[in-house]
Amino acid sequence: MKRVEIGSYSTKKGWANPEIKSTKKTKVKTKKSKPKSKRRFKALTFLAIFFLLGVCGFLFFNFGNRVPGMNIPLIQPAQSLCTNVLDPKCWTENFRPQLKQTNGVTNMLVVGMDTRKNDKGLLNTDTIALISYDHQSGETMLLSIPRDFYSAKYVTRINAIYAFTKDKDKTDPYKYLKDEVSNITGQEIHYFTTVQFESFTQIIDEFGGIEVCPEDSFTAQYPNDYPKAGESQWLYYQFKEGCQTVDGEKALVYARFRYVSRGPSSLASDFSRARRQQEVIEALKNRALAQDMSITDRASTYWKLIQNFMDNIDTNIGFEDVLAGLSHLDKASKDPLKVVLDPNFGGINKFIVTDSSSGAYYIKSKDPTYSKIHEELDNIWDNAELYRENPGILVINRGKTYLPTNHPVKLAEEEIPFTTFFSYKNEFSKADFVGVKIVDFTDGKMPETLELLQKEIPGSEVVDYLDIGLTRSSEDEDFVILVGLTLSITPTTR
Repeated sequence: MKRVEIGSYSTKKGWANPEIKSTKKTKVKTKKSKPKSKRRFKALTFLAIFFLLGVCGFLFFNFGNRVPGMNIPLIQPAQSLCTNVLDPKCWTENFRPQLKQTNGVTNMLVVGMDTRKNDKGLLNTDTIALISYDHQSGETMLLSIPRDFYSAKYVTRINAIYAFTKDKDKTDPYKYLKDEVSNITGQEIHYFTTVQFESFTQIIDEFGGIEVCPEDSFTAQYPNDYPKAGESQWLYYQFKEGCQTVDGEKALVYARFRYVSRGPSSLASDFSRARRQQEVIEALKNRALAQDMSITDRASTYWKLIQNFMDNIDTNIGFEDVLAGLSHLDKASKDPLKVVLDPNFGGINKFIVTDSSSGAYYIKSKDPTYSKIHEELDNIWDNAELYRENPGILVINRGKTYLPTNHPVKLAEEEIPFTTFFSYKNEFSKADFVGVKIVDFTDGKMPETLELLQKEIPGSEVVDYLDIGLTRSSEDEDFVILVGLTLSITPTTR
């Protein structure tokens, strides 16, 4: 895809990276994980959460002067009795809301503020997520930046930038945080919404709670911010394995806890925390859109809801932006690309690493210019379906010797851009066939990967695992590539 330069943004899909040429696709090789929530949840719709969080932009507009029936209507369409501005059918050329965008991509920064009642000294932005929408393809991306991500420019964690810079620009206290997120992601930010955690719990309670689906049972250890005399400094919340409905308080704990008193210790990591935050946002979207309402009714209902939380929400999203976002709901992908900038991004420690050499814990980009991150994000956009599938692939070599580097299977490994793992197991001289067989354990649920494997391994045959009596190994792979005796095709060099 041709890159287009606008201002300081040179992009494929709005991602800044002017000096990088087209390169070979990279592979993500991480430990295989099968999150149950992935199977059970419909993914986040960009414009849905854009609306849910963004409708609070009404705060900055005179709602009564913009909606027909409340003071003065915004517009009276010529020669038409349709006067309801909340209904897209009533829009005209004079009033047709449009989302801001750069190179066809709209981006919104969502920030969760750790500022609690009775303690205004806490200004950490512990939740930082960029939501992107490609107008041409309808693709959406939810990108999370862990709170401990290191900013070389400010020599601190990214969650502290706002506290250090909020008074430097009187017109926009979030200017420097937004600029740094743009530097890291390569995306121009068009909208932002900040939500204090207190209002977050209230909104969830207004919807009757949300559903979360932990993979394992565990007990979260959470700080007791305001302990009374004789009370512990810690609170403990139990979560059982599987899907369950939680209220606002417990949902906030699920998204934010950093200590585990019982259960897998991996849940205490910033990486797990970022993914749980994505799950909670997705679950809130699912609850918000569960009711079968028209756009008109939805806008009116949520406006009344958000009125209760205006003091805890800050945004630059306006009424017309909300309407424009709602008009894209049908086109926007219901299955977003979920990305976390942690050491698994692009492959274990390939682009991002952890660093405690200074005594403090940071998550750092190996490239201080972030150009490699921009390049990998381009790669994800260009291979969206493969990224969603993200398969685990096991090669079982039943031939007589190790596979040479120019073997079709070895070459195919280089062309699969995203895998949770691509591993090899040798069972020499056990083959009773010639060539390569591909076994699909997903029952056709990863068609893009299967098609690419067949393309990259000429002459390969897709076989049913039941027909050959093969079962998944302990690696829980999605595909097995069985390599038999000498190939009927000649390996080539690329």
